[in-house]
Amino acid sequence: LRGRLQRAVNDPNFPERSRNELEFLNHIQERPRRGRASLDDAGGDVQVAATALDRNDRAIFDRIRLGLPASTSDDAVLQATADIRTAGLKNAASIDNVGLHNGAIFVSADHTAGYARSKTVVEGQQFQPDHAISQIQHANQQQEQNNQQWTMRQQTDAPARS
Repeated sequence: LRGRLQRAVNDPNFPERSRNELEFLNHIQERPRRGRASLDDAGGDVQVAATALDRNDRAIFDRIRLGLPASTSDDAVLQATADIRTAGLKNAASIDNVGLHNGAIFVSADHTAGYARSKTVVEGQQFQPDHAISQIQHANQQQEQNNQQWTMRQQTDAPARS
């Protein structure tokens, strides 16, 4: 396993980074399977909310869920999904770390997402799935607008071809 990890993270152009990543990976242990890994198995309002999520947002939810204890409610995970989407995360593959510490869910993304991070306080909170879905949908609309503006800028900035 150590040899495979070394081959996977070794980048001769960045030896210091490669060593740091290998050291980090050496301390990771496989997590046990959670009792529930998706909104599909959830009940009530969260299951209704699941139908409102697109594939990308479901992947983000599932990635966060897998990083948390089974005792963490799906309502809290849904709110954490909304919080990290609002912070600028675009896809689940960019999620670097997920954890529960001092009654809050922490989610951080790697450099491909611009180091997005969020903190969702869990203890003592009443979560509203509808509100979280609205936040996620707003983040999606904002991302779509940004993509359209970028495309229009690229078209107007491109030199005219003769």
